[in-house]
Amino acid sequence: MSESVAQDVDNETKSDSHRERTESESNESNPDIHFDPIIQLPLVDFQTLEENEEEVLKLRAKLYRFDDSEETPQFKERGTGEIKILKHREIRAVRILMRRDKTLKLCANHYIMPHMELKNHQNSEKVFVWNTFADLSDETPSTETLAIRFGNIENAQKFKQVFEECKEYVSEKVDYDITSDLSKISLIDKQNDDNTHEEESDNVSDKVVNTDTKDENKTKEETKEEVKESKE
Repeated sequence: MSESVAQDVDNETKSDSHRERTESESNESNPDIHFDPIIQLPLVDFQTLEENEEEVLKLRAKLYRFDDSEETPQFKERGTGEIKILKHREIRAVRILMRRDKTLKLCANHYIMPHMELKNHQNSEKVFVWNTFADLSDETPSTETLAIRFGNIENAQKFKQVFEECKEYVSEKVDYDITSDLSKISLIDKQNDDNTHEEESDNVSDKVVNTDTKDENKTKEETKEEVKESKE
């Protein structure tokens, strides 16, 4: 019994020594080598143009776009990803932004306007359809009919609720701001017109005065010549 115990202890000691030896050999064969890069690239401050906006809602969904360029118009898949509703911190504006998974390419980018209507598509509680006059997903703005499909009814109702709230938020001062801006522009135009009329009248009066003085000088010269001829 004692011989077997001693043999076991001897075997454990040998295995420990063998393990230490293999670890030291592996450390020697694989030293920690560090190579500095040949070209040092500076850090780039990447901006998503969402820095001045507050994220109101973010949900996963699938977006479709109505394509009427073919013989049979139909909805075509535009992308799958996270759709966001972003509220601007400085101006009264809210936009919808959606990027595709992996590529992060834009598939929806437009502002929410008071006239937009969110409708259920084919009586489905998970699919909504709406129109936008200026979607900026591509380089040029375009009129689009978009449809969005959510994974469950709960997310669809969240999107609809926030969408309607943002419509009310945008419509609170949209008419007032537009009216005030137009009134300011009209006042500026009137002032510019008045100034131009005053300048034109001044120029006309100056021209009249100049012509009068020229005529007077001409008559004086003619009378002088006539007197001179009579004397001769």
